Amino acid sequence: NGTGLDSTEGVTGLFYGDVGQLIAQLIACVVISTVIFGIAYTFFKVQNALTKGGIRPSAEDELQGLDMPEMGVLAYPEFGPEVLNLDQELEEAVPQTVGATMAPPD
Repeated sequence: NGTGLDSTEGVTGLFYGDVGQLIAQLIACVVISTVIFGIAYTFFKVQNALTKGGIRPSAEDELQGLDMPEMGVLAYPEFGPEVLNLDQELEEAVPQTVGATMAPPD
């Protein structure tokens, strides 16, 4: 009988010749992967259909970085447009804000 606390029988596993347990686990992995893929695929398709412009940002926003379009501020101004030579594009998007509130480093 393989149940109960005093059981002496049960699943022994692959090392003891019980291939059935490994097969059951492989089937379970395939099933759960298929179900989760279906749920995720459906979720993103619905989200893409309901969200204005889809779930991807525009190409311009991706090139500029998503700090300004999403948050309205630069996350790391010290690594900002001065380093990447994008000063003019950023000033057109947000004039006079880069570094205005940043204290100089000690």
